[in-house]
Amino acid sequence: MKNTLFLSQLVLPIFMLVSLLSFGQMGTGILPSGSWQNLCPGLMYTYTAEEGCGSDGWSCGGCAPGTLNSSGNIINSGTNPDGTIYATVAWSNVGYGYINNVCGLLDIYISAISISIPPPICSTGTLTATLTNPVTNPNLTWSSGNASELTINASSGQATRVNSYNGSVAISATYECGSNSTSSQSTTVWVGNPGANNNTLIYASGERGVNPVTLGSSSTYYFETDPVPGNPTSYTWRLPKGFSFLSGNNTSALYITTSSTSGNYTLFCAANNNCGSSYLNSLGITVSTSGGGGGAAAVVAVFPNPASTSLTVQIIDTTSTDTQSSTLDQPYQLSLIDKLSTKVFSVQSKDKTLSIPIESLPLGIYYLNVFYKDAVLQKQIFISK
Repeated sequence: MKNTLFLSQLVLPIFMLVSLLSFGQMGTGILPSGSWQNLCPGLMYTYTAEEGCGSDGWSCGGCAPGTLNSSGNIINSGTNPDGTIYATVAWSNVGYGYINNVCGLLDIYISAISISIPPPICSTGTLTATLTNPVTNPNLTWSSGNASELTINASSGQATRVNSYNGSVAISATYECGSNSTSSQSTTVWVGNPGANNNTLIYASGERGVNPVTLGSSSTYYFETDPVPGNPTSYTWRLPKGFSFLSGNNTSALYITTSSTSGNYTLFCAANNNCGSSYLNSLGITVSTSGGGGGAAAVVAVFPNPASTSLTVQIIDTTSTDTQSSTLDQPYQLSLIDKLSTKVFSVQSKDKTLSIPIESLPLGIYYLNVFYKDAVLQKQIFISK
């Protein structure tokens, strides 16, 4: 009996001390300690301690930096006319925070929104968003930045492509987070086919904007495209008669072997996604057997091959009479390409001898591409360990 009485005498003051401090959002009444709240990040909220808590030693976590008490992130604090103390804070866009002083602590759960980006919307698609710590029905609503390109059902998030539009559209999701308060998140979604057009270029390595490009006969050249928006999943190249693929015929970059016949040709490329295809600007090609871009202005030597840690590359200008200099009279562009046409190393230099680190590259076949004096010189490299 004495033990029971002693325990009750001990617990009661502790309970009174912890529960003495409860907080109220300005205009919404008193909230008990530990209450879940559906709050807006970035807005100002005021919390008031119950009568009898005479200290203003406020601090908080997960709230925006303050002006009067930057160490505690309190925007403002003071005493109300009735003698109670208050603190005003703005919460960051996080899921959890707290505010406390010597009388107690209040856990804060701030709602935050995250829009899930869908794949390109071909005809219709449903937009979704995730809310962290939603306490009550957030009444999530959707809106489109341009209803003539993409309409969105405000409540369901069902989006519909309009007039076969191709391009990006800004969208927003808004939810209620507290009394008469809302918070929004905006992003862009892609609608329709990839965004390639007549301004999206195909070009030979080092010659962007040159159209037509002059190539030598029976030579290998590296072609690539400008970046194409709209999440392309593959590329379709159309080669002129007499040309052939060497690598990467479904990617945005590839090696092409030119025809041995002089003449004028056109190279086409289309970017594809789940909705369809869009053609890039075509590239004219002039093949000349009298020199042009394919002349043997230089030779390239690579050793060791196979290699494991580094490659030594030597470039010799066959038209130069200067054999003593360690540099060439013009810079060259050197790149190392893997089998998927991904550029894993690139450098511009005039050095006749160059070392390339390869110890971090996966095993396999690579292509060394040197663009010098309008010619592309290629070597196949094997990396082994």
